[in-house]
Amino acid sequence: LALSRRMLTLRGAPLDDPRVRVHIEDGRHYLDGRDERYDLITGEPPPPIIAGVVNLYTREFFERVHARLAPGGMATYWLPLMNLSAPSAQAIIAAFCGAFEDCSLWHGSARNFMLFGTRDAQGPVSREHFSEQWQNPRLLPELLAVGMERPEQLGAAFIGDASYLRELTKDMPPLTDDRPKRVSIAMPRELRDALIWRWRDTKAARARFADSPLIARLWPESVRRDTLRQFENQRLLNDLLFSETTGARQLMVLHQVLNGTPLRLPALLLLNSDPDAQRVL
Repeated sequence: LALSRRMLTLRGAPLDDPRVRVHIEDGRHYLDGRDERYDLITGEPPPPIIAGVVNLYTREFFERVHARLAPGGMATYWLPLMNLSAPSAQAIIAAFCGAFEDCSLWHGSARNFMLFGTRDAQGPVSREHFSEQWQNPRLLPELLAVGMERPEQLGAAFIGDASYLRELTKDMPPLTDDRPKRVSIAMPRELRDALIWRWRDTKAARARFADSPLIARLWPESVRRDTLRQFENQRLLNDLLFSETTGARQLMVLHQVLNGTPLRLPALLLLNSDPDAQRVL
């Protein structure tokens, strides 16, 4: 906590923000012992293969998260595929979808993915409301720093909604409190890499986005249409973040950075830099 005061943000030290309350406690026990409901719960615990952390990735825990959401509330959860096998990742997804009927999967950065679910969130909001953060001069620099340079990019991080994820996990039982070893199923790394390649298929993700009942329910129609053009930018970001080593692949990426996108972040990634490094310098 003391070290966090050296990690300055646009608003200063995070813990000094008057909106912040810190609770030093096990997150699962905290949810069990409180009655409050929340509009947003987001989880980024240590990787699930670390001892004891598995209980923050089980179906029973995700059910607690769902129960603590206010009506219309939303939950996001980190899914790291750096050190999970394909079946272990599928077991976590099955656990999350067991708690959230409208579960979906989204890109983060490279092998970092995100699960998203709601407690009956309804929409859509207006385009103006959806885009409001990009009009806020205090928030815009951070959005630019993480590569979300325009509102319609947000939807292009979409990989698949509940129907896709339930088909993906139909042969894999969920990770549960009484079956914790499903988080460490040993399988060849090639199977995990093949799964990631499937998730990197932005052409297929674009089609799923266009047909998704979840997206139709929450996204403004005009933003949804504009988002369809952003999946090619998402493919480019994926290629840069995964840094394929073949010469032909690199040449294609270079061409798209120079000629195929107006975004700033791809140019920085191509130069092995990023907005955080620029800000420090």
